[in-house]
Amino acid sequence: MRLQKSQRTSRERIIVLTVLSMGVVTVIVLILCRILGFTPANHAYKFASARACLASGRTEINRFKELTGRCPASLDDVRRYAKENLNSGISGEFFKEFLSDRRGNGTEHAVIDGSGGLYYNGSTGELRINLTNELHHYLPLIRGKERKDVPAKW
Repeated sequence: MRLQKSQRTSRERIIVLTVLSMGVVTVIVLILCRILGFTPANHAYKFASARACLASGRTEINRFKELTGRCPASLDDVRRYAKENLNSGISGEFFKEFLSDRRGNGTEHAVIDGSGGLYYNGSTGELRINLTNELHHYLPLIRGKERKDVPAKW
């Protein structure tokens, strides 16, 4: 049974429109993934950035200890000291993690409860990221051995 020309062209139109709409949806999904930061490269950057910020923070706390002979009572002490002593070598511009929040979370916590931000113990000078789940919970596209790391244990 042969289709009439009008039936054939309407089927062809449906197929063409279906293929085009699938292409448009794919492009929209890719754009949204890029805008929202759901790319493996972005997640790898956030991981590296979190480790670097933590190392920088620990360095600044150690520098504060060397200069003052005591641990800072809080992270704000380090910031204040940096503002008051510009030649101290302490910048005071660290203390944020970007794993739990895109804008960065610099909230200071006295206990590790997994709510994001930073854990700081003023009596020991210990600085950690306050995230208790494995890294893939915060960065689903992260790959490699780091996937199972827990930021609070760094």
